[in-house]
Amino acid sequence: MTAEPSEQLKAEVRRKLAAANKIEAVKQLREATSMGLAEAKKAVEGIEAGHLPISGGAKAMPSGLDESRIKAMIERDETMAAIKLYRQTLGVDLKAAEEAVDALTAQLRATAGAHRARTVERFAGIRARGIAILVLVLAVVAFAWLLWS
Repeated sequence: MTAEPSEQLKAEVRRKLAAANKIEAVKQLREATSMGLAEAKKAVEGIEAGHLPISGGAKAMPSGLDESRIKAMIERDETMAAIKLYRQTLGVDLKAAEEAVDALTAQLRATAGAHRARTVERFAGIRARGIAILVLVLAVVAFAWLLWS
């Protein structure tokens, strides 16, 4: 787990980028947050492009993006439309948009998986009670049938 960068660190990374010192910005970010090289490089490039916040590896949606529309598109299996909306809204390249939408898709699937598991547990409890009631009713009917026969 990577540490959340402080505002001071974010400002320092931006200063290094403004001074055309991208390598030093990546190094500083890695040292301060324990990010891997690829993750830190991607975060610095995102800051440089102005569309990805430094978030210590969290996949936060950038401001100015209607996340609810993107989520709705993903839920309807309209991934390409979600990527297109992301690109048009933020002006990023195709790869960055695909990665962002894929990350959100994975997050939504994980959330849906947990919800499904809770639903299955509830259903199992309801089903067990239903079976118990059915057995009880059948026992009462059988007993009544024996008494009347």
